[in-house]
Amino acid sequence: DHARTQAEMYAKAQRQKVEDQKIDWDLSGHHYTLRQILERFLRDVEEGLIVPEGSADFKVGKNKQVRGLRRHVTTARMLLGIGIMGKNKGGFPSLLSMRLTDLTFEHFFSEDANSFSSNLLDRQGNPAGRGSVRSNVSAIKKILDHAISAWKIEFTNPIQSLKLIG
Repeated sequence: DHARTQAEMYAKAQRQKVEDQKIDWDLSGHHYTLRQILERFLRDVEEGLIVPEGSADFKVGKNKQVRGLRRHVTTARMLLGIGIMGKNKGGFPSLLSMRLTDLTFEHFFSEDANSFSSNLLDRQGNPAGRGSVRSNVSAIKKILDHAISAWKIEFTNPIQSLKLIG
């Protein structure tokens, strides 16, 4: 009953924001899944809209430079299950189907058996170490930050800090 009341209050507040023209309904994060964001990110990289930092292909006003782009692409491909190498070829379907507004930090890093960090494997198929988890979660954070800043999608990035990962 409490959850229903909270959901109704949230929906009413969101509707009011739209009516007040504070957010563009089409750009509201609840319209997008993590899969859609990762696919769009990879498409923008393939089309040259996003290039590595320091790239000779950078053109002011035409594309955006991203530091660590290779790691971002590798992580996005791994999450989508289209990676070339590694033991995570099945991807992370439970995360991919989630709406941006439903994602929490715990989906990415927690002791929960369904979290990204609990299911990430190293090259030998063993649970990944903290450094690998941190690196991948950092790449996810930056992709989500890109969705907010470049594409103007309205949501709060669930990965605000990596301090809890250590």
